[in-house]
Amino acid sequence: MTMLLLFPIFSVIFGGSQLAGNIIIQTADNLNIVLLGMFVQVAPIVITPLLVKFSGGILGRLAGMVNNPSKGLIDRTRNWSNGKADEHKKRRLAGGMDDRNKGIYRRRQFMRNYALSQHDKNHDKENRVKKYESAIEKMGEAHYTQRLMEMDDNGVVPGEASTFVGKRRNLRTRAAHQFAYTADIKSQAISAAEETLKDNAKAGLSEGLYAARNAEVKQSAQDIALQNRAAQSAKYVVNRQLSEAMEKGPDKERLRAIAAGIDGENGESRALASAIIARVNDRTENLKNLETMLDVNNLSSMDVYKLASGDSLVKGIENTRELREIAIKKIATGGDVGAIHRLAAQIDMSTSSDEFWRTAFVDGLKTNSKRPAEFSAKLLDDLGQGVAGGFGTAGLNKAFASAAKANAFGAKGIVESDKDTLEHLATLLEQNPGLFMQPETQGSIDNLRLAVDGVVKNENYRGALDKRKDVFERIAHAVGAPLPDDF
Repeated sequence: MTMLLLFPIFSVIFGGSQLAGNIIIQTADNLNIVLLGMFVQVAPIVITPLLVKFSGGILGRLAGMVNNPSKGLIDRTRNWSNGKADEHKKRRLAGGMDDRNKGIYRRRQFMRNYALSQHDKNHDKENRVKKYESAIEKMGEAHYTQRLMEMDDNGVVPGEASTFVGKRRNLRTRAAHQFAYTADIKSQAISAAEETLKDNAKAGLSEGLYAARNAEVKQSAQDIALQNRAAQSAKYVVNRQLSEAMEKGPDKERLRAIAAGIDGENGESRALASAIIARVNDRTENLKNLETMLDVNNLSSMDVYKLASGDSLVKGIENTRELREIAIKKIATGGDVGAIHRLAAQIDMSTSSDEFWRTAFVDGLKTNSKRPAEFSAKLLDDLGQGVAGGFGTAGLNKAFASAAKANAFGAKGIVESDKDTLEHLATLLEQNPGLFMQPETQGSIDNLRLAVDGVVKNENYRGALDKRKDVFERIAHAVGAPLPDDF
């Protein structure tokens, strides 16, 4: 549009300049006037950029006149259209409120609920297939376990006589497996019902029903949790019995062959290893849970010692074989050396003792950074295998004498020993000195005398005795080691 204005303007100016230039040249009487006439003829070409700018300014003023909000045709048309659109929008909103009042909102809610129900129907078949596959898997596991256990109609354990106790135990085992299967199916059904109730509540339907059944769902969930606990206990018992029967039972060959299936000897070895691992894992998990229970109850060192020594009831906790094992391990790994000495003198460490109790005590001491010096590595290895006739107080006293013979109570050893250990050593030297003069302990008194002299001559060792100084003096007096007057 700028060019459309430029062409006529340029034509008028160029034509006028040609006319004016010709007139000037024809009437000129000297050269200067002729040159002026020629300049007038080419002047429009020089001022063409100014003409472009001028034509653009004219176009802008014309556009402002056309688009004037109060006078322009385009703006007035646009304003009229916007006004009509706003009016239509307001009328539509007002009509929407009327529609809601007439029930359209309720119909939309109904359609949304209907869509949700259709969605559930579409996926119902898939859910039923998944639940069916899960149920088949659970039934297969229960059947396989029952087959391995080789229970006959009377419920007799493989390798055991048909006794009343055996029958009752296996009947309980069978019932536990059926109980676990029933609990799983019931859990799935209740979970599905609960999800349906939640979906209905979110959709605005059956809120009263959901609230009414909420307590029932919670109670059912609690029942299922208890049933699952019972099933876990049954599984633990079954794994232990099966593992022991496959490992060393009288019918172990037949059980291994059944468990191996079509894989022959390789399958038998793998089945036996799997059974042992399952037994060990179950037992480890059970011990871990018992240890957590003791930690939660925050028992004192004396309470733990009572459990380790075999008290049947401590702070409302009923002692069991495995709970006692945990308590023994806690004493052996702890820093109460007095409790370690008392337990070592009391616990049965004979070859016929409980292997788990003995192992818990020995392994606990091996990992204890504060282990008393009298429990040497060799002594712990011997205790782990079981000592003929047991350990007891006599064995503990002999361990002190052997430690003195091995110079475990040197100058540094005495300083690093706790007061209970030093008191025990001093009491033995005072009341049973002959224990340190046996052929196998010959030289232990000399070692202790040198140890006392090493402590006396070392200022750092003397300062480290602190509250054990009186016990140290008893040891020095018992072995005949002189002490300086300023000690």
